[in-house]
Amino acid sequence: MAPVRKEIVKTLKLAVRNIGRHPVKNMLVGLVILLAANVFLLTGSLAENARQNWRAFLAATFVGNGNLTAYQGKEKDFSLPALTLPAPLLSPPIYAKLEELGVYYTKRLKIGAIVYNEEKGELAGTPVTLVGVDWPVEEKHLNNLQLVAGEVRPDLAAGVLVWEELATYYQWRVGEELTLFVKDIDGNTLPFTFIITGVLKNKTGEALAGTGSFPLFPFVFASYEYLGLLLGLEEDAATDLAIWGGPPAAETALKRLARRHGLQFFHGEQGFEVIWGIIEFIYFIGVFLELFILVVLIVTSFNLNLIGFAERRKEIGTMYALGAKPRWIAGLLLAELVIFAVTAFGCSLLVYFLLSLVTSHGLTLGSGLGLAFAGAKIHLQLVPATAGVAFLAIVGTMLVSSSYPVYLTTKINPVAVFKEAER
Repeated sequence: MAPVRKEIVKTLKLAVRNIGRHPVKNMLVGLVILLAANVFLLTGSLAENARQNWRAFLAATFVGNGNLTAYQGKEKDFSLPALTLPAPLLSPPIYAKLEELGVYYTKRLKIGAIVYNEEKGELAGTPVTLVGVDWPVEEKHLNNLQLVAGEVRPDLAAGVLVWEELATYYQWRVGEELTLFVKDIDGNTLPFTFIITGVLKNKTGEALAGTGSFPLFPFVFASYEYLGLLLGLEEDAATDLAIWGGPPAAETALKRLARRHGLQFFHGEQGFEVIWGIIEFIYFIGVFLELFILVVLIVTSFNLNLIGFAERRKEIGTMYALGAKPRWIAGLLLAELVIFAVTAFGCSLLVYFLLSLVTSHGLTLGSGLGLAFAGAKIHLQLVPATAGVAFLAIVGTMLVSSSYPVYLTTKINPVAVFKEAER
């Protein structure tokens, strides 16, 4: 093993020395690698910013750190409410399991409702999401929520809080009666009358208001116990659980629990199809840019390697004349490429780190682009998974682009090379 190890070390040392002998070619390839790596890292950071910003915004505004729901598929969407209750509701054994896991949660009831216009005597507008919550318990977690009109009235069973944008859309006022048509546990559609006691809005993310044809938060908050009574549900029944805290391994356990009981565990950004679509679009744009820059890297490095290896014909022919084997020559050239690619990628990380320091206070976007990031600042961050993919993609691309030029070097005839040199 020792002779083999010495041979490998000798080859690597020679590869490092050879890299310095071709500065122009390596500088050009290095610049493309620098661009490619930073495109990977930047797009990965933007996608992660969008996900993290929306998750933090929604967690502090309404949805909690996580959600466990009996609704399936798109029915879990808060902005497009399902008009019927799920067949199986969350059951007490699930609560017991969560308590065993040390997870702190609150029970909720969520169902779509149709607004009835008393003046016109007809159904009005789009459905709203009627949510039954234990408000005195939950409001202490929602530090991005504020009451802009009226008050919270836990003593008034039929009292509800409505979202400001929704109140503006329907021209609701504090103290007015609100009639909603809702399906109970038996599937009967019945009108229920509530009294608006207050209007809510989010403290941050003002750029999110009025961004669509329907409110992003079409919420009417009712008493959890009172709504359960109206719907004819058993005590402690729930369609959703808002998860507020737990041990580090709780999320994995919650996902496993959800699969076992036919439930869905999700974070806030996954509970709004329009928001999740924005995040996925950012990922899509990132992948598109990454593929494009990889194609540029392949074409550039292929041409430069082809030219570079052609210029090294005499050098390589001399090594053949001294007894070097084609396999060793190919290994040496590939070692040069890999070492150079790793070094260039390391320099790219350094450049990205310096950019992140320069922008450490965050970048603020306008109201249009800011919507993709929940109206919050963007902070350049290194996403380990993205960095790993970028590294493998760049090294793989360099190997692919150099495979044919390396193959050509194994076909070099040293006699023909020296005859060409004599002409």
